[in-house]
Amino acid sequence: MSAKVNPNSIVPMYKQVLNILTEQIKNGELKHGDKLPSEAELMKQYGVSRITIRGAIAELVEEGILERSQGKGTFVATPKELYTAKDDFGFTRSCILSGKKPSTKLLSKEMIYPSQNDMEYFQIRETDKILCTKRLRFVAVSYTHLRAHETVLDLVCRLLLEKKKYNSIRRAARIHNTVH
Repeated sequence: MSAKVNPNSIVPMYKQVLNILTEQIKNGELKHGDKLPSEAELMKQYGVSRITIRGAIAELVEEGILERSQGKGTFVATPKELYTAKDDFGFTRSCILSGKKPSTKLLSKEMIYPSQNDMEYFQIRETDKILCTKRLRFVAVSYTHLRAHETVLDLVCRLLLEKKKYNSIRRAARIHNTVH
């Protein structure tokens, strides 16, 4: 079964190709470990440009649905086991409850067309756009850790300055009882 790409659709052509490939994987036409046809074959099959095929494949690789092997091709990936955090509170609340300071840095935000998984999860159509944010979440490093690194750096600097006096860092460290 070969679905066609509709150039007049509101859905970008790369997203249509992505959805067709995802559907072929779901219904078993493409199985885990199967090699995808070449870019040239996919271009001919769907009547689209190479950049359209590459966009669809790149997104499927990013989602973990496909995997590339240099010099071999693109293959249907083995599904990864998904683990859910059994956290009743979420990242921020968990950090606060454990006395740590959580932080978030927004890396990007954009309105995108949903993936097949998004459409199923959110019960939306492929023409609906969703907000995609990429965030970096981290917990503040305590001052004591920074202080320890400063102390080590301070010692190394002192030893380097005293190197001339003792002709070697190791000898200076031994004299100052820092290396045994």
